[in-house]
Amino acid sequence: MDKEIMIANVYNSSSANVWLASFAKFFTDNATDPWVTEMVRKGMADFFDLYVCHYENYKNLEVHFVGSIAHYFADILRQVAAEKEVKVGKIIRHPINSLAEYYMTKARNF
Repeated sequence: MDKEIMIANVYNSSSANVWLASFAKFFTDNATDPWVTEMVRKGMADFFDLYVCHYENYKNLEVHFVGSIAHYFADILRQVAAEKEVKVGKIIRHPINSLAEYYMTKARNF
């Protein structure tokens, strides 16, 4: 794979998210490798900087996470969050389970 193929798959494909997600297995299979750990750490730090820390009151709120990357790399996620003074709430691997549970509880109480 070269740079041009990567750029084409990310910017010119209607299923870029699926293509990028295909790398998740590699990262989880190699989670203890220092290079992978640093890539995940940097990505999470960038995520917090871009999407969380620019809100004025971010230190007063809990931030919840959904998905396999957050689930499998929860330790790194919590470390980076602590460094950024972000409170981590729930980390949910499969949101559909929690969503179904929510609506089942709501239906029982109706």
